[in-house]
Amino acid sequence: MPEFRRIVQGGRLVGDEKIKSPEVVYENTLKYIEDAYTLLVKGKGIPSPESILSEFIYTLKTQGPEMVVLAHRPPSSAFMAIHSVSVSIIACCIGLLRKLSESSIAELGVAAFFHYCGIALESKDEAKFAQMKEKCIKGVEKLDLVSGMTPKIKKFVREHHERIGPELYPTEKTEGDMEPETRILIVADTYCSLILSSDTERCVHPHKALMHLLEKNKLPFDADILKTLIEIVGIYPVGTCVELNNGEIGRVVRPRFGFPMRPLIEVISGPTGISLSRTQTRDLFESPVIHIRRVVEEREKTQ
Repeated sequence: MPEFRRIVQGGRLVGDEKIKSPEVVYENTLKYIEDAYTLLVKGKGIPSPESILSEFIYTLKTQGPEMVVLAHRPPSSAFMAIHSVSVSIIACCIGLLRKLSESSIAELGVAAFFHYCGIALESKDEAKFAQMKEKCIKGVEKLDLVSGMTPKIKKFVREHHERIGPELYPTEKTEGDMEPETRILIVADTYCSLILSSDTERCVHPHKALMHLLEKNKLPFDADILKTLIEIVGIYPVGTCVELNNGEIGRVVRPRFGFPMRPLIEVISGPTGISLSRTQTRDLFESPVIHIRRVVEEREKTQ
């Protein structure tokens, strides 16, 4: 059984020759999860995620904002794997900013890789939700097929399943005795469930998804973890169209961790409203006198 603690100590495993780009790490992780779920359905053994997790967490440490951008990619036919990668990115970034131990971040990463277990293996049309939920919880035992799986990681996934409702959002408070890794997993999964859907018409814009999570008494989340989520994705997440106080209109293309009001903006049009002939970017962290005035709705861009 591999020691997941060792995975993130020192950044990378000995023998890595070069730092891989976020896109390559994303695709490698996506391929591993997609193959793993295929094997899970067939009841076959799954290789340890050790090497994949190593490069994944190292890339989050060194290029976290770029990975968060990839977490907002529109879903495709490989929805289950894409959703799992996005949840893993958001969850592990939350863990890193909250200074969880290295072993906890690694275990959280594995739990996020496989948090769809049970849900993915059962059809929602076969029985009532309560019956399906019970099957999902029991389905967590299938994670023993993953090399290096531990009872603690399975506990995170099981606790996540125990609190989901018919819309896959939590129905009970996520504070108290629940493990912090589970609380992080629930927040990350709910955010990603809103912005990513196999039915593209059901996808919620990231800014609206964040506002949905922040509405008081809407969903029983851990408030401190929600604050950390904002530190990662920003008040205006990737893809949000905004108006700056200088009159420019732009789209958020990358967050800046710890500065939720200071993302990188791709300018779409100048103060006069005329579209730019050449792409320009504006880093609000480097431009302290410029700030976001408001969100521009989609209907405004077509007027």
